[in-house]
Amino acid sequence: MNPLVWIAPTCLFLAAACFIVGGRLVHRARRVDRVQLPARLRSRVWLGPGYSLVLEYPGPDGQPRIGSAFAFIRRGLGATPAFGGWVWVNRADPADVMTRPGGRTAPGGTVLIGGAIFLFASLGTGLAAVIVASTSAIGGP
Repeated sequence: MNPLVWIAPTCLFLAAACFIVGGRLVHRARRVDRVQLPARLRSRVWLGPGYSLVLEYPGPDGQPRIGSAFAFIRRGLGATPAFGGWVWVNRADPADVMTRPGGRTAPGGTVLIGGAIFLFASLGTGLAAVIVASTSAIGGP
């Protein structure tokens, strides 16, 4: 039997698993309760796609806290600056600080991209399996 017949459903199963896990990771990251606080930039280091920021913001007890965050550089119409004087802090963990309210969605997004790759691999190997099977049926090699 042609091995492509087994590779296509395996890739399809992996794609479905990646879509489920990635979707849950993104949903969980966006569900974190964050509060917006004023912040002051203490230092900034350029790291390729963005900046590593050291920020000072008020803690739950009113005392200043120092935290670090990574801010991607965004370009184009409607792009917001890397740091605009505000941070979003996780209510349950004041050390978890971000420069945008969206949450930490990069791990889930990476898994979703992996799912898309598996889906295209499944379609490609499935198509190849059909072509190989049809050429074998008509007397090909």
